[in-house]
Amino acid sequence: MVCGSARGDTRFAVMTAVDTKELFMWRNVDKKWSKINTRICELDCFQDIICHNKKFYVMLTKAGFLTVDFQSLEVNLVAGPREDLKNAILFLVESLNDLFLVAQFSSEGIHCFKVFKLNEETHEWDLVEDELELEDRVFFDVECNPFSVSASEFPALRGNCIYFFNYDFREYEDLDIEDVRIYDLRTHTDSKLADFRGFSTLFWPPPAWLKQRSFRSAGLLRN
Repeated sequence: MVCGSARGDTRFAVMTAVDTKELFMWRNVDKKWSKINTRICELDCFQDIICHNKKFYVMLTKAGFLTVDFQSLEVNLVAGPREDLKNAILFLVESLNDLFLVAQFSSEGIHCFKVFKLNEETHEWDLVEDELELEDRVFFDVECNPFSVSASEFPALRGNCIYFFNYDFREYEDLDIEDVRIYDLRTHTDSKLADFRGFSTLFWPPPAWLKQRSFRSAGLLRN
C-alpha cells in the first residue's frame, strides 16, 4: 500500500510480523530492520497489518489495535477490543480514504458480515448501518490480501457486497466455484456466485495471483 507524508518526500517503510509475536520495520532513511517495542502481553499475537494515513495499523488478537508512526516509531493503542467480535473472523481494508474492519460470523454453513469504520477522533470502530457510507464499494475477503474496488469502475460487480470463500483457504486445490459466495450488505443475504451466471465467469477460473498463499503480515508505506 502506498501513501505520502509530504509532496516530494521519498521516505518509505516496510513492516512485517515474525511468528505473529514480533514487529520489525525497515525504513529507507536508515536502511536497517528495527524491532518495534509494542509492549503487548505474551499471550497476544499480531493478526493483521495495514497502512492508513501515514501509519501502520496492527490488529491484535486480544488487545485491539496499535498504530505505529513510520517516522517517529511511536506506538499507540487505539480502538480497543470488542467483546461482540471475539468469535468473528476479522480483516482490515482501506477504501475511500477510510479504514474498515470487516467481521465474518459463520455457523453451520450460515454466513453473516458486519462492517465497521474507524472513527479517528474517538478511536473507536463505528458500525456501518447506512449503505450510503459505503457508496458502491465492493470488498474481497481474500486471505492473502483483502481489497476493495468500486462497482462503478467494474460494472459486472455488485456494489455494497462482500465476495468471499466458503472454505479453508489453505486447501486451495479443492476450491470450486460453489465455494465462492457473495454477501449483500443491503439485504443481509448470502448467495453463491454460481447463482449469478451473468458474471460468475469473470471470477472463474481464478487468476494465478489468487493461488499464491501468503500471511497478511507485511505492509508498505511510502509517498
